[in-house]
Amino acid sequence: MSTNNRRQVNRRAFLRGAGGIAIGLPFLESLPERSAFAQDAQPIFSFFLMMQNGVIQSKFWPTEVGPLSTATLAGTSLEPLSDYAANLLVLKGINHPEASPGGCSHAQGMVQTFTGIAAGSPGNGAMSGGPSADWVISQGLNPTGIDGLNLYAGSQQAYINERLSFTGALTSARAAELNPYRTFERLVGVGSTEGGNSGSGGATDPAVLEALLLRKKSVNDLVLGEFNYLVNLPELSSWDRQKLENHLAGIRQLEENLMNTGGTMNEMNDGTGEFYGCNISPSTTTALDAYQNGIQFNTSSHMIEELVALHAETVALTFACGANVTAALQWGSGTDGTVYSTVAMGDYNTFHKISHQTNSDSASGDDTFAAAAHAEIDLIRMNTFAKVLESFKNYGLFEKSIIFCTNSINDGRAHNYTDLPVVCAGTAGGYFKNGEYIDFGTEGRLNSQLLASIIDASGIPTTDFGAGGGLLSDIHA
Repeated sequence: MSTNNRRQVNRRAFLRGAGGIAIGLPFLESLPERSAFAQDAQPIFSFFLMMQNGVIQSKFWPTEVGPLSTATLAGTSLEPLSDYAANLLVLKGINHPEASPGGCSHAQGMVQTFTGIAAGSPGNGAMSGGPSADWVISQGLNPTGIDGLNLYAGSQQAYINERLSFTGALTSARAAELNPYRTFERLVGVGSTEGGNSGSGGATDPAVLEALLLRKKSVNDLVLGEFNYLVNLPELSSWDRQKLENHLAGIRQLEENLMNTGGTMNEMNDGTGEFYGCNISPSTTTALDAYQNGIQFNTSSHMIEELVALHAETVALTFACGANVTAALQWGSGTDGTVYSTVAMGDYNTFHKISHQTNSDSASGDDTFAAAAHAEIDLIRMNTFAKVLESFKNYGLFEKSIIFCTNSINDGRAHNYTDLPVVCAGTAGGYFKNGEYIDFGTEGRLNSQLLASIIDASGIPTTDFGAGGGLLSDIHA
């Protein structure tokens, strides 16, 4: 795989304000010298998402091969994505390179998902057989010292925790960030333009950071002076002016959404009748502090879905700010034990057991009740994925991105590595087809081929990756 002609994101263009706060600028056609990508062509952004426990195959796929529409998604697990049918690429017949599970099928499937090669070691502590695609893209396109975002939504006391992003063969998984507020905090707390996992590394004035965290100020407030100067420049086009205004509006919305998760936004202050809006009540500071200082993940709620949606918002904002080009998100621990309060789970106490269709973490059955519950969970997750796509749409990133959502196994009972559920969105600058459902049949294609195409689309000339097989030219535009 060639990584010549490396493109690096130009991160010198920022709106700067008091206390070390800086926000990267979007691409401005009328002021390219002030844009975050001024020195290079606009990058292609990549977002890799991996779910667990497989899907109900009979309910998942569109009803017809070919063009996607509301009709072909109706009644399937993908129905929540109907509004984005024209932006999707659904692929059946994508297989892991390892022929059949052995050892721990969950962990070994996870290790293969974005490396495109069999695990380098077996068991629930499986290590990689090679680097993951997100890492290759990060090393090829991000400035030196800026690693791709590596995120997690799930229990950190699980049988299998992070098993998503890898730097090379026979390496353990990169540690992933559970708390989306930390990603946001690092993004906006930029005192310099180098270093840091999220594209930041400088020190922010503690008083300024406290004001942000306690919602006494918005990031927008701190950069307002330079923003006003920029939007009033006579050479700035009306289109770019609107883009800047949308940019700050998006940051403000993300701040509000993050605070909503902390349970502190839009609450009355102890019955006084005061409406806090974007500030927090003193009575709820403790709850927010707990969220900021580390999440106690709750498996018995929809917290996992809320975290995925918030992670996606921070990813979209980070991309729009020009602070990074790639991100990976693990959606659930390896044997995801989430309990969904809105799903009739009967005697089953975890999603993992439901996926086995018998009340066991090891045996498999054919309980129709459990299958129906699993299908409901698939719908919930696709509703969340619709929110992921909404974040990218709101930031105008669809045409500049490839969003790749899949699962570490195909089915919770069989734990097979064939017919993995694959949904992609975005054209990556016109590289990929959109609005189609393609079934590769029993012949299938390796996920290494799909990953090779994503790396190539990202701007790193590539003809092979992982277990090989070349590019997946069937999906190229």
